[in-house]
Amino acid sequence: MLLYKDIQARGVKSVLEEAEFESAYALAFFDMDTLQLTFARNFERPLWVCHHKTRRVMYWASRPEFLICAAGIHDLTISEPCYFETNNIYTISIDDIEGHGKTTFTKEPFIRKASTRKSNTKYAQNWNGISWGDNDSHFANDPIPFDQ
Repeated sequence: MLLYKDIQARGVKSVLEEAEFESAYALAFFDMDTLQLTFARNFERPLWVCHHKTRRVMYWASRPEFLICAAGIHDLTISEPCYFETNNIYTISIDDIEGHGKTTFTKEPFIRKASTRKSNTKYAQNWNGISWGDNDSHFANDPIPFDQ
């Protein structure tokens, strides 16, 4: 909760650039004042998004398979899942979510300050930026960045 209060007070870019935490994160939050959805992630957590093809609805999850499975269970027609790249803040007004065609986000890069803590590579050794190396998905081998 403190992270979101800090983001509200100082802005998401400032908080993520100055963050001293080494935790994995994939953030998604809605600003009720600006009516904007914001997404950001680091290299340790994936974040995929798709939209309904006929309604103005977005879906997001940590794995593309989750989106495809949920769509199949609920008989939804969705776009191809795409991932958010690391070290970028993606923002969209809810009024700009398209039910057809391509939904366009504002993409703002951020640069994290150098860490003073020693990295624990034990957990990141199998990470390829998309998955933990299980290769059980064709998406892990052929990712589609959201902004292409």
